[in-house]
Amino acid sequence: MKHLDLYPLITEKAALNAEAGTYVFKANQIYSKPEIRNFLEKKFDVKVESVRTAIFSRAQTNKRNAKVSKTYFKKVYVKLQKGMKIPLFEGV
Repeated sequence: MKHLDLYPLITEKAALNAEAGTYVFKANQIYSKPEIRNFLEKKFDVKVESVRTAIFSRAQTNKRNAKVSKTYFKKVYVKLQKGMKIPLFEGV
C-alpha cells in the first residue's frame, strides 16, 4: 500500500462535518482523488462515497520587511457511506 501524507484537520467546523460523515484532511497537492479514495478505504476499512478537494495557493506575507511565501496544500473533504466512521476523529 502506498503511503500518502494525509493529516487530519481538527477545527470546530471540521468536527461538525465529521458528525455528519464528512471528514477533512490536509494533503500534498500531487495526490489525485482516486489515490486518496483508495488509500483511505484500505487504511481505515471504510467505504468512501465522494472526495472533494480545494487547492490553497501560495500566499505572500511581509515579515520584518522581507516577503515570505507559504506553501501550497490541498484540503480534502471525504464523505463516507452511512454508518461508516474514521476512528481518528472520534471524541473530537
